[in-house]
Amino acid sequence: MCIKRMRVILFNATLVAFVLGVAWTASADEQAPPAGPGTAPAPAATVVAVPTRPPDLTIHFQHDVVFAISLGTDTATGAKIATSFAQRLRDKSRLKDTRLPVHDAWIIPQGGWSLANYLQQCAEDPHTRGAFIVLPPSSAQAQLNWIVLLQNTTTTSFSVMIAVCDHTGPRLARLGDNSSVVWASDPTTGKYGRSQVEIFPLAILTSVYLAFAPQKTYQTTTTVVYPTVAPIPATGERSNVATLVSSVQNGQSAGAIQSNVVTAFAGTAGGGLGSTIGAGGGVDLHLTHAADDAIGHLLDEQLDPYCQQQYTLSPDVFDPHGFCHW
Repeated sequence: MCIKRMRVILFNATLVAFVLGVAWTASADEQAPPAGPGTAPAPAATVVAVPTRPPDLTIHFQHDVVFAISLGTDTATGAKIATSFAQRLRDKSRLKDTRLPVHDAWIIPQGGWSLANYLQQCAEDPHTRGAFIVLPPSSAQAQLNWIVLLQNTTTTSFSVMIAVCDHTGPRLARLGDNSSVVWASDPTTGKYGRSQVEIFPLAILTSVYLAFAPQKTYQTTTTVVYPTVAPIPATGERSNVATLVSSVQNGQSAGAIQSNVVTAFAGTAGGGLGSTIGAGGGVDLHLTHAADDAIGHLLDEQLDPYCQQQYTLSPDVFDPHGFCHW
């Protein structure tokens, strides 16, 4: 028993000495003086980078929202089309009909968004119902010259998809799992144009006329009656005298005035008044109006009849996809 007790005492003493030695070594390392010349520096402590979360690009709303998105590379034009679409959907005449979208939800135009931005919004914000997505439009400009009448027109065509967000399912594994396209339109076309009267060709035509028109002479005969006298003069009796008066147009002065008019209105090459009178905006303005016209045709001829037909077929269910209730 004594030998065993001694072994236990020695083992405990050795363990205590080992623990004290380790603690003293750590304390000595912390209080060690800086290394002198010629001494290798102590290894630098390893800094562990703390991972940072990526920024949340989702816009969180406290009310149900619907987005009007215009896809394409021209952000400025896309913003105008998206804004025009949102204004058309919230027109006062449409709000009177409860079968047509959009009534309850807010409409947010997004001209610079991509599909990835929308899918992110749809996945993270439970108040996002869906979006009206305008596909990249195609446009063409035409100019008709009728000598004195110049007509500029812009035609644009595009299609629209309606995507709906589903927030009732499980947590998403990837973006796009809770969004699906439930309605797509046929291509719709809009047109916008302006006509302007060209004064420059009119001035040219009148100048040509004045240059080659013959000068006109007007004759006026005045008869003066004299009374007869007695006795009759040796030269004979004089009863009347005819006087001729001529009037000639000054063709040279009229041509000079017309030449000045032509110079002032030389619009095409010289940038005069003829290029601006009656002109109506640039190509981007015409494209915006043409797109607005196409949106009007889309609502009147495709989207609104669809929602009204769904209500007629089944007033209880109304819209199986839900976007007519937005």
